[in-house]
Amino acid sequence: MKAKQYKILYIITGLRIGGAEKLLYQVAKHLDPENIRVEIIYFDRKAAMMPLFEQLRVTVTRYKYTLLSVFPLIRHMRRCRFDAVHTHLVFADIIGRLAALFVPVKVFSSVHGTEWYHLRSTLGARTVRLADKLLALWSRGKYIAVSAAVKDVLVNRVGIEPGSVTVLYNAVPLAKGQTEIRPKSLKFRILFVGRLIKTKNVACLIRALALLKNTNICLTVVGEGPCASMLHSLAAEKKLGKSVVFKSALLDVKEYYQNHDVLVLPSLFEGLGIVILEAFSYGLPVIGSAVGGITELLENNRGLLFESNNHRDLAQKIQTLYKNDRKRRELGQNGLEYVKKNHDIKDYVHKLCQLYGF
Repeated sequence: MKAKQYKILYIITGLRIGGAEKLLYQVAKHLDPENIRVEIIYFDRKAAMMPLFEQLRVTVTRYKYTLLSVFPLIRHMRRCRFDAVHTHLVFADIIGRLAALFVPVKVFSSVHGTEWYHLRSTLGARTVRLADKLLALWSRGKYIAVSAAVKDVLVNRVGIEPGSVTVLYNAVPLAKGQTEIRPKSLKFRILFVGRLIKTKNVACLIRALALLKNTNICLTVVGEGPCASMLHSLAAEKKLGKSVVFKSALLDVKEYYQNHDVLVLPSLFEGLGIVILEAFSYGLPVIGSAVGGITELLENNRGLLFESNNHRDLAQKIQTLYKNDRKRRELGQNGLEYVKKNHDIKDYVHKLCQLYGF
């Protein structure tokens, strides 16, 4: 007798280059297509990661970026009779859970960050948060928090029942053939990878670099976003010249992880920081701000933490790894061993299917 083929619908706000999008791609890639049929719906017109999704055996469809998209979504969910719906990012969470009110289906929502619950205090933001919470309750949806810090925010600040939140840490494919921690080159190369938005706080990193005044220390910023122009101006203002290089966002940043000495993630808020896991998988040591899931990843001597938004403290941490090659190699090795043991995408997909009840 042939085993049942489960059907799952993933709904995500967009397919830009970001942590949530990368995770969804890896999940879709590693789910067994013989047992699970995957469909993906997204809304944002900017879809830099679409070429990757097109290589998979999945159906990917774009709906209009409007609340009215809930109506065709309801019809589609009714027609296809999915076994589970899994949403990513707040707009998709609201649309997906609203549609699920009219369809008997299990709903899961991954919460990747907490900035909506910290920074945005406008009436519109408060309305979004209230709608998000009410829809989760009405649709009997389950939350998947990417870290214990995210679960703490959901339970203690939003008021979600603890039993409705499961912590499932993000995961990455393990880098093949990466077994050695590289020696430091003549230049000490700092790397940032991520969207150039206010909450990533790249300005703090540039100010830290300016304090060091060391021509042997350079920074590569890989990413795009609304803060790009401001960051270019700040680097020029600090007279950093060729010490800071800006690169466009890429689908594959393996080369950067392999050719730098340390990754720095100076975020003001961070659910987890999938770039940290990617850096770990290449044996690249990490310095991060002591916030959210970054703290969980870098504790126990897996990285260096600095006080959030304190560029002087960050400069000291950079100086520590610049001067102490042994410490840099130790952190790189600890991160590599940790990610192999705890954040393999294959283990993540297995746990995810258990949550779905597949």
